[in-house]
Amino acid sequence: MIDVNIDISYIRNASLIPTSDVFTIHINNHQVETSPIVARIFSPKINSILLADSTSVSYSCNIQIDDENTMNLFQGFLKNGIIKEQCSLNTIKDLYFIGLEFQNNELIAPFSSYLNENCISFENIDIYYDYALRTHNTEKLKSFFINRFNEFQGKVENLIKYFDTLGNDLIEEVFSESQSFNQDILLEVILGLVAKSNNM
Repeated sequence: MIDVNIDISYIRNASLIPTSDVFTIHINNHQVETSPIVARIFSPKINSILLADSTSVSYSCNIQIDDENTMNLFQGFLKNGIIKEQCSLNTIKDLYFIGLEFQNNELIAPFSSYLNENCISFENIDIYYDYALRTHNTEKLKSFFINRFNEFQGKVENLIKYFDTLGNDLIEEVFSESQSFNQDILLEVILGLVAKSNNM
């Protein structure tokens, strides 16, 4: 679990302004209601939409949400500007992608800090993999694959999955360092990738 400490007074203050107007944010099948004032302050993206059309009353988007608690935290954040609790890695990842969608740096910060402060490992590789899939930023994964390639003995299926979905550029960059790789693992990966491409 990761301590998250977000406390944004300007959202809290904006939520205290009396208004009967409602702005609805739809994320997948979840609906969060707030005021247009809070929506503008929380999100530069929504602010731009409302500047262009002040009659807009909602915004809809699709974001992969992996933790069911995320939307409750997000709703509370729009009510009082606060998220202070221990969150799972999936929750801060969800908040990160909500933050990206709405251009809110406070929601982006916890997961960004995690990525910057922690080394990729076999225990957290799927978090980095999901991040790479959604952002196309594969630098940390590439470095991990090059430095730890020989440790994928018995985990080659995972390596094939990562390479197959992340694309040829990553494969070429990693394989250009293959002189120190275990040749049995390398051969198994290559054969697995060929088999996958033949099944398409």
